[in-house]
Amino acid sequence: MADRSKSRRRYLWDQGWRRCIWCGKHLTWASLTCEHMVPRSRGGTDKRMNLAAACRRCNMQRSSNPWVPHPEVMEWARRRGLALAGLQAR
Repeated sequence: MADRSKSRRRYLWDQGWRRCIWCGKHLTWASLTCEHMVPRSRGGTDKRMNLAAACRRCNMQRSSNPWVPHPEVMEWARRRGLALAGLQAR
């Protein structure tokens, strides 16, 4: 499981994720957590289009509740051509 988690984090880092999808906080490798946009408890998968970077605080607070992504981060993802599962900016 730890290898899969590190692999997902590496993918996000390599894609250029450096800000939390929820609050927009700048992230370092150490502070980056892998967020499931559609939580696994609500049918989300580990597919790349369902993954985004989040700070630990937002990832823990969000749990499996729906949140609205930070608009600047969503715009950045759109410009990079990164599809995010079932989300629209505020």
